Amino acid sequence: LTDQQPCKQDRRSGLDQEGPDLHYLKEEHQKPDPPSDADMSPIAESLSNSESGQRSLQCEFCGKVYKSRSKLKAHYRVHTGERPYVCQTCGKSFSSSSSLHNHVNTHSDDRPHACPHCGKSFRVHEKLLIHIRTHTGERPYSCKICGKSFSQNGNLTVHVRTHTGERRYPCDMCEKRFSNSGDLARHVSTHTGERPFSCLTCGKRFTQNGSLRAHMRMHTGERPFLCDACGKGFRQNRDLLVHKTTQHR
Repeated sequence: LTDQQPCKQDRRSGLDQEGPDLHYLKEEHQKPDPPSDADMSPIAESLSNSESGQRSLQCEFCGKVYKSRSKLKAHYRVHTGERPYVCQTCGKSFSSSSSLHNHVNTHSDDRPHACPHCGKSFRVHEKLLIHIRTHTGERPYSCKICGKSFSQNGNLTVHVRTHTGERRYPCDMCEKRFSNSGDLARHVSTHTGERPFSCLTCGKRFTQNGSLRAHMRMHTGERPFLCDACGKGFRQNRDLLVHKTTQHR
């Protein structure tokens, strides 16, 4: 019995076995050694502990807490950089299926969601809702630290980092780090001189898409930022803020 080893104690009864009735355990039935600590990543360990109820659904990297395992798993992609959802049209990848879905709509010319205030149309309904807040002034997302409010949750997330000091976006060309990807993109352009966003009307080029959009309003005459006190419209939100502080104190 070269492939067997004697077990001096019957594990089912707890009684010692002697003589010809000796109990054997085949090597193939033995339990494998548990994985070492090095084999357990922070992600796997957190998910495992969450399932067993030993701790809350908390990110091992930043401590953020989630109500479901799926949301925690999706959140980890922020830290790992994983982008498993790929656009079949252009190959661009995303960390969530919803982001991919929104991106796929950009390949279509269909814009079924129209703003009731100015008529501007959008491919995605969520984009319309965000746009409408430029007319209504609604800011439903508030900072718990200082009380400042924002029209988009993403802007609140970026703002909170001004309190925490978190700078998760490093520049590959120098040692500087930034709290949001937009600031990083603007900084990188100082190294490369790249201005990838071009105005189709006059040809002027910009380092970021937001600057191009603001510039385009000079050509279109669009003034989406309306004063709720007098109804006057402005091309940029900062112009509206200046107007309010100087004219409607």
